[in-house]
Amino acid sequence: MATVMATTNVSMSPRLATLGAVVLGILALMGSTFFVFPQTVVAGEPTSSATTEAPKADPNVLEMAGNVLGNFSLSPIIGISYIVLTLAGFILGLVGWLFNISVAYLVFDFGKYFGNSGGLLVGWGVLRDFGNILLLFGFVSIGIQTILNINHFSVGKALPRLIIFAVLLNFSLFVTEAIIDSTNAVASVLYSETRAGSCVGTATECAINNGIASNILNAAGIGTVLGNLNLGGKALDLLSNPIQKVVGFLGLALFVTTASVVLLAGAVLLISRAVVLAFLMITSPIGFAGMAIPQLNSFANMWWKSLINNALFAPAYLLLILVSLKIMVGFSTVNGKTADLYAAVTNGTGNDAGGLLIFGLMIGFLMASLIAARKFGIAGADFVINSAAALTYGTLARGTNFVVGGIATAAAKHLERYGVEKNSRLARALSSRVLRPIANSNLDLRKFGAGAILKAVGATSGAKEAEHALFKDTSDIYNDFKSGNQGKENENAIKRRVKADALENNLRAADHGGTSLPPESKQALASMSAKALEELHATQEGSSTIAKNVSSDQFDGLMKSENLTERVKSDLKTARFEDLTKEANEKNVAAATAALRNMSKSDLENIPYRTLMSDTVLEALNDKQREDLIGSDKRTPEERDKIKAWAPTSLFEARFRSAPNKAAFVRNPVNGLGKLKPAQVASLDTSILTNPAIAQNLSVSMLNEIAKNNRLDVSQIAQIAGEIRRSKRPGDPVFEHITTGPASGFWN
Repeated sequence: MATVMATTNVSMSPRLATLGAVVLGILALMGSTFFVFPQTVVAGEPTSSATTEAPKADPNVLEMAGNVLGNFSLSPIIGISYIVLTLAGFILGLVGWLFNISVAYLVFDFGKYFGNSGGLLVGWGVLRDFGNILLLFGFVSIGIQTILNINHFSVGKALPRLIIFAVLLNFSLFVTEAIIDSTNAVASVLYSETRAGSCVGTATECAINNGIASNILNAAGIGTVLGNLNLGGKALDLLSNPIQKVVGFLGLALFVTTASVVLLAGAVLLISRAVVLAFLMITSPIGFAGMAIPQLNSFANMWWKSLINNALFAPAYLLLILVSLKIMVGFSTVNGKTADLYAAVTNGTGNDAGGLLIFGLMIGFLMASLIAARKFGIAGADFVINSAAALTYGTLARGTNFVVGGIATAAAKHLERYGVEKNSRLARALSSRVLRPIANSNLDLRKFGAGAILKAVGATSGAKEAEHALFKDTSDIYNDFKSGNQGKENENAIKRRVKADALENNLRAADHGGTSLPPESKQALASMSAKALEELHATQEGSSTIAKNVSSDQFDGLMKSENLTERVKSDLKTARFEDLTKEANEKNVAAATAALRNMSKSDLENIPYRTLMSDTVLEALNDKQREDLIGSDKRTPEERDKIKAWAPTSLFEARFRSAPNKAAFVRNPVNGLGKLKPAQVASLDTSILTNPAIAQNLSVSMLNEIAKNNRLDVSQIAQIAGEIRRSKRPGDPVFEHITTGPASGFWN
């Protein structure tokens, strides 16, 4: 029995080693291993190898082993959650430092840097003097109208307004500064309530130990989490209550990242607020002037609304952040003793749902501060909020993917080698089904609820998941640089830009200098797609050289482009069909026919309306081109009808029906029957074909085409044959053709 047990232990050791390698890879950042917990669990349990009886299973030991196995299976999730939280805390520290600086300079010392600025006083003084000039003209106007006794003017209403205006105008800067300073004072008190003290030490120390960000980190318990992982002896504590640990880590990460978004957006919005308030201080004379001058009333209302909204934004923003912080501190009391939020969620008497409610409430107040920024109409609020969300969550996602993906990839490679060497199916399964999926996962919090929160506050752009953020993407870039592929690609890109610049210069010279396009530039144009062509500056300027030198397919692609304006497309059309338009204006049918000869269907469809609808071009079209245009959806029904009406057969039929002397018209060498091709004659209306004037002048080739089309009935065939017999004599080629020739069977 002892031998059997020894054999079993030996066969299981590779699997235990493999499982240990997985955990070691994923939880490397925790600074401790979890290999000790099996020994810890069974420590103190006496065993005897001398007994010959099978040991009885201890229920307590089995229960303990089940708990350890379940907790151990959740350890990768705990490790990933811990990494996310650590990076989120680091980002909050940096963002908090920036927010502290913004508050210090733009709220606490706003009056120092803006209120007493020499440039600001000069600008305000110019507008004040301009207002005083208007005020002087107002008093002069009142005096003149009073002397002239103009009844329609009410001095009793206008004079008090001007006096009020005179007083407010010269005190406008003082009143504006008083409003701004009052709101900044309230904001300073609220900021002080967060226990933000003076900043001493390096920027990193200030970010950790001072200001709102450091208080959030301390109250959230980030230090507690890090402290538990610094000592290997405390690593086992993470495996107890693993679900609560995951809820705590991820909840804290979501809260801390949301706080980073709020503080980053707040820092930028405070800059925007300071700029707007400075501008409002300069223009305060006009804002106050609207209170006395009706013509400026709408501007004054807008000025006052902007002043109140921007002034109140800082205290409102800080108030909502303070409320969230106080809620976090209030909920962090465990058994009557003050503790951090992490301890309250993971060790408190509440369940996991209670922890989620705490996080939800705090995040709600933080998001309310962003909503306040939008409602107060702070300049650029939407852009700033979306950018802050994208930057913060994108940085966190890329950092997490890099760390977790790197560890998982390294562990997967190790297990794959081990699986091949030891033929371990467990190692291969863990690598392919656990570690590789983790390495290829985008661990962006916006996929797990943060995106929905951002969309709720209107940050739709910032709610989008990070793209190309996996560890594989980063390693591919590194490998490209290492192998020189990236350098080669950059070199090729430079060559392409040089060639593109040369092409642009040659096109510009051809368009404006009258020079011909070099052969290499023509080849470059021929090899470009319509997408590449539309990106050329010359194309966007309606280059005539491009229009004349690209293929019909390339030109058609440009006409279908949504990135070119209709004006540019019209210029390109005009240039491409310049020669045809010239021939149409000169009514040169022969030259127009030559210009149309090699045009494709797509070119015909893109001919400008005026050019195509000219009599010269309509007459110059051949039958195939006419059929293509009549069947094209790109030409309007009116255009298609006119093209059809200008067909040689249509023109002949119309002229024949209106001719007073039909026999003379048919024999006319200019536009008579002889001008039609045999196939065109065969397509004439049957009522015209059977007319004696037509039938008597049909040639042998025309008769062959008529027989080939086989559109005539027996009576119509007999009618045409009878007219030929009456008008022709034996020996005439036409007479012989229908009587004794190969086609006589058709005509008899």
